[in-house]
Amino acid sequence: ELLTEKEQIDFLVKFWGISENEEGKKFAKYLIYKHNRLMENFCDINRPNLITSPLQLRMFAEVYEEKVKSGNFETFELNFFELFEEFIEKKIKIFQKEKGKLGEIVAFKQEFYKVHTFHALKHLLQYDTDEDEFGLSYDEEKWRAEDLVRCGILRIENEKFYFIHETFAEFFLANFLKEKFKIGKTLKPKFVEIFWEILSEEKFNIVRIFLND
Repeated sequence: ELLTEKEQIDFLVKFWGISENEEGKKFAKYLIYKHNRLMENFCDINRPNLITSPLQLRMFAEVYEEKVKSGNFETFELNFFELFEEFIEKKIKIFQKEKGKLGEIVAFKQEFYKVHTFHALKHLLQYDTDEDEFGLSYDEEKWRAEDLVRCGILRIENEKFYFIHETFAEFFLANFLKEKFKIGKTLKPKFVEIFWEILSEEKFNIVRIFLND
């Protein structure tokens, strides 16, 4: 069952233990309001809001827990890209702890992003995985399907991978574009083609929001 906006706010207030903190409660309302209005304005009407799921809302609450404890709300602005970075960082740490790979944080994180970027491009852009122009293919023996599902961002249906929420795919695509621009080398024609497609088509609204943050 999906959570209403009031239930989302109540969840944050209870999770953070701020029922007596008026500034904290205002912050909870602000976060939920900003996130939900953004999703309403730029997402397809058939797409469920990410934080209407109790599991994802808990992760959302954990991302901002330290901010709430600090009590410094005045200078805060919701940054969509940073929210998802933190969100995914927590997913990575949980999975690493399960797999006993806590000592391999940098290499593991790079691979985690590469694998999910591969599926994001395949899902959103019908990326040619045989040609694999950007070198995103990965070792399927090392990253087994069941392990990818346990990471918490992908699911399997009829032997195909899907993101648990479309916004994760859009984040990984935006991050891929940002990282390519950071490198500063001559960009491949295929990359330029993808970039202009994202700038011009309405269906990539959320990707552009991530790029602008």
